[in-house]
Amino acid sequence: MPKDVPMANRIECDYYRRDVTLVDGLISDCARKAPTEEKPEWSQEKWFRHLHTKEPYRVEGKKTMV
Repeated sequence: MPKDVPMANRIECDYYRRDVTLVDGLISDCARKAPTEEKPEWSQEKWFRHLHTKEPYRVEGKKTMV
């Protein structure tokens, strides 16, 4: 996540014991640093790539805002 993200977001990640990498830049810079392919062990441990660009309702939410 970007280094200047609101503290509440960082606290939430700490609460859920997530590994977080702080990136000097915007969310688009973070997406470029994220792995491009899922790793086989992710499915065994029930992990998934959580990217805002793959959120299924993102487009619907944007329609609502307009």
